[in-house]
Amino acid sequence: MTTGSRRYPSQIDCVWIAADSTGQVAAFITAGEGPIPIDAFRSDLMDIPGIEAKLVELPTVSKVHLLGTVPRPDSYLELAGRGFHVFDWTFKYRVADAKFGSYQLVATPETPTNLGALPAELASAAAAIQFTASGFAEVRHIDVRHQMACLEAPGPRWVKVYKAIIRTVDPDKPGERVSILAENLDEAKRQLEEEYGKGNVFSLYNEEDAERPR
Repeated sequence: MTTGSRRYPSQIDCVWIAADSTGQVAAFITAGEGPIPIDAFRSDLMDIPGIEAKLVELPTVSKVHLLGTVPRPDSYLELAGRGFHVFDWTFKYRVADAKFGSYQLVATPETPTNLGALPAELASAAAAIQFTASGFAEVRHIDVRHQMACLEAPGPRWVKVYKAIIRTVDPDKPGERVSILAENLDEAKRQLEEEYGKGNVFSLYNEEDAERPR
């Protein structure tokens, strides 16, 4: 096996793809920080930063089920609409039940795509990284580092877990509870307001006194 550049694409929100034991495929969104399997950097495979553009060139083949509420689900809808299960890195911030330090399933296709339906370049990239323990539709979180060797974003830096309530569109419904990892309260507030808008973030507080490395 040969490998290309093993430099992590730091601070680039890119996508890598994989297959499960049934041949279904998934797209993993790194948020600029999520671990990436070393096999994804093989020199005979397409460069990781270019994968997402190739995916959205595929035809839409499926209806999509979003798992949870997100303010801007466009990228999830695009990828799942092409038949990919979509996992997003949860070290940034996601729904309250997210398992930090793992990729969380955020969208599923009603009609999943298999390896055999992909163009050769994408099929090779997905086939190079196979998860054999279970199918993508059967799990909610995947800790990639426990299953294969990975490259990770440069670090560490110390962060804390914060929780907040986000105002919903319907005033009769309770606010959405979200969690976020940030270095301090101001950083947590800034990121949440950037995502959900000023005036929509309530009850922001630190969940833990202890800090953890990322």
